[in-house]
Amino acid sequence: MQAQDGGFLDKQLTQSLTAQLVSFNPAAAVFGYWTCVLDWRPDGSILATHSVVALPAVEYARSLAAWVPARMAPDIVLLLLVATYLVMTARDVWFQLRRQRKTWQGVVAIEAEEQGTLATASR
Repeated sequence: MQAQDGGFLDKQLTQSLTAQLVSFNPAAAVFGYWTCVLDWRPDGSILATHSVVALPAVEYARSLAAWVPARMAPDIVLLLLVATYLVMTARDVWFQLRRQRKTWQGVVAIEAEEQGTLATASR
């Protein structure tokens, strides 16, 4: 069996193909993100849709020195949300570990009690 060009597509299983490209322009300090989706239609045609998004690259050193609140506010809000999530997750893990330890101690105490009951019953 020979490998053929385009052999990664299956006629029965492939319904769409997505291509993505990320680029960066250091002179403009902009990231570019391109997405192209190819959809195979039942009649044999292929529908292509694409989108291009430009995202500004934040230069934190300059933004902090000049203190441009409008550029820093979304990042500060995101940082606060991430920090809140981490604190809440750590708190949840702490309480779950404490609960499991108490449950485990209760199971051990019940087993010890049963062992004592069996030991006294067998005497």
